[in-house]
Amino acid sequence: MTLGEAAIAAPIRGYGGLVVGAIGLSGPVDRVCDGQGLPRATLVAHVRDAARAVSRDLGAARW
Repeated sequence: MTLGEAAIAAPIRGYGGLVVGAIGLSGPVDRVCDGQGLPRATLVAHVRDAARAVSRDLGAARW
């Protein structure tokens, strides 16, 4: 990453809960973060939901 960029990531878990990868996004701070510099909740939810979906496909337990 470079100055002015932000990122959001979530772990991908396989069978037994072992972390086997990650999924994330990055972009300009003004698009990834809100006016207070915090990650936008909608983007966090999308990344989290995508990681959970892949994790389920790999046999991870629901959480």
